Amino acid sequence: MADRAPRRFAMTATRAEFLRILAGAVGDFDRRDSAAGTVLTERTSPRQWRIRLSPLAPLRLGALSMERLEVELSFEGYGEEAEEAFIAGFMRHAQRGGG
Repeated sequence: MADRAPRRFAMTATRAEFLRILAGAVGDFDRRDSAAGTVLTERTSPRQWRIRLSPLAPLRLGALSMERLEVELSFEGYGEEAEEAFIAGFMRHAQRGGG
């Protein structure tokens, strides 16, 4: 099973909101912060997912300004169906407001 290119999307959320949603969707994970962004990982031998968060320009709607993140997902040892299931589960959890 070949590892595919990372998947990227924009998400309107603060870093704290994203971390809360992720914790609710997947449980525990490792976190590493740097000037370039935040990297989140989980290893379940022999599989691993990795999420890199990077700030994007805020979304502005009139006087309203909302933080946005670039979310980059990469997988090792996951088949295509397992990747799709992970992403779908996370998105369902996020659309419910993380709870």
